[in-house]
Amino acid sequence: ARLVDRVYASVTPENEMKWETLRPTRGAWDFAAADRIVEWAQARGKRIRGHALIWHMQNPEWLERGNFTRDELIALMREHIYTVVGRYRGRVQEWDVVNEAVEDGRGNLRDTVWLRGIGPEYVAMAFRFAREADPQARLFYNDYGAEQRGTKAAGVLRLLRDLREAGAPVDGVGLQGHVSTAPLPGFDAVLDEYREVGVQVAFTEV
Repeated sequence: ARLVDRVYASVTPENEMKWETLRPTRGAWDFAAADRIVEWAQARGKRIRGHALIWHMQNPEWLERGNFTRDELIALMREHIYTVVGRYRGRVQEWDVVNEAVEDGRGNLRDTVWLRGIGPEYVAMAFRFAREADPQARLFYNDYGAEQRGTKAAGVLRLLRDLREAGAPVDGVGLQGHVSTAPLPGFDAVLDEYREVGVQVAFTEV
């Protein structure tokens, strides 16, 4: 904690804001761990990045195995985003709204409970719900392996263009930066393409 306080300007909870931690059962919320991090960071003037509102992993069993209708899933997603983002409104400056929604192989949307239950529009819905919950927070799509030329970057760029064209309030792309020391093919050109889409580029998990 002393090292983080001295060296870093921003804090990102790794697991404390994910579904399985915040909502272990459908009727119960547990913000204790997330609150401690936010309060610690706030007291020291650190920026806070919320991670992650919608993801295909670390979801509770009741969500993954629930027999929900499309309308019920949309309502659950809206309730979750409104509750979490609303709780930290004005305190969390940036959110990874949707995390790793693009599959590795073909660059299409990944098979998730959200895609199966709602359809591809779930991504834009999540961004709209987050903007409604906190109009001042900056909203990011976050993914890995999209820092260089290839199918993954093409898929992420396609998703971002579709979101922007649909009027979804996506402010930036988070590139996780899980890379080696080897050169990344087309790195500069890919970054230029993200900027041309009109989003801020952040390196989020280097």
